[in-house]
Amino acid sequence: MTPLADPGSLSVAATSTVARERLEDGEIIILAVRPSGWFVLLMSWPLLAGVAAVAAISLVARTWPGYDVNGQMVALTCVAVASLRLAISCLQWQGRLYILTDRRVMRIKGVFREDCYQCPLRNIREVYLSATLPDRIVAVGNLLFQRTDAKAVPDADWLCLANPREVCQAVQEAMRRAK
Repeated sequence: MTPLADPGSLSVAATSTVARERLEDGEIIILAVRPSGWFVLLMSWPLLAGVAAVAAISLVARTWPGYDVNGQMVALTCVAVASLRLAISCLQWQGRLYILTDRRVMRIKGVFREDCYQCPLRNIREVYLSATLPDRIVAVGNLLFQRTDAKAVPDADWLCLANPREVCQAVQEAMRRAK
């Protein structure tokens, strides 16, 4: 893994600019990655499944006696809702960046309003690697960060990472060096 993620997962120049704007004096970027492209589908699939169910039910309902459904309108509405959700997920993916430096972890996210979570590495108690069944099917995972001063629930996350084990090892190694 390179200090900045491979060019296939993000624009290194754009990432460098965004990340370097947030650096403190002498801070070094170890890793800067965007979520996997699967992020778009994994964040959208519940709504897409619901839309598909509505479309299927409307197709079946057209055959019921006394039930008058405009199948073309239902299909058009379903396509519009699914397209809107996918567009929103694409914007969310584009607006999300995970940065590991020699001093802290950062999660920058937001489409219209930027939200930047940051935590010094020495304040992280544990890093958890998790993956739901859909995540495992497409070979992605999530990192959850547990702060030393936080409750039992992790308070930060890096979602839908390609090569999650490598990223987790990089974070754990940076944590060991920072302590």
